[in-house]
Amino acid sequence: MKNGKRTLDVYIASAKPTTDTLFIELSETHIVETIPQSSTIQSDFDVYSVEIMREGRTLKEVQSLPLESGRYSEDKARGFQDLLKQIDKESNRKAVFKQKS
Repeated sequence: MKNGKRTLDVYIASAKPTTDTLFIELSETHIVETIPQSSTIQSDFDVYSVEIMREGRTLKEVQSLPLESGRYSEDKARGFQDLLKQIDKESNRKAVFKQKS
């Protein structure tokens, strides 16, 4: 890719829907200062979502990417790269906890 233009299709060989769930149980000595809001990213490839819920002293985060196997034309490669960058950005959002005074 000397000129930076992709010439081959994007081929996703063995993708399957993925859902990850993370639970954080807060101790009695800590409180939630901030948590990220739930969000959704729409793309030509699929919809990525992050749902964050607070249930008492437990935070629950559910990430879902129902990515399917397939072949996509080279002109959609930029869109796939953008999707991965947005997912990376969403995955790096932070919750802030602090100790009770």
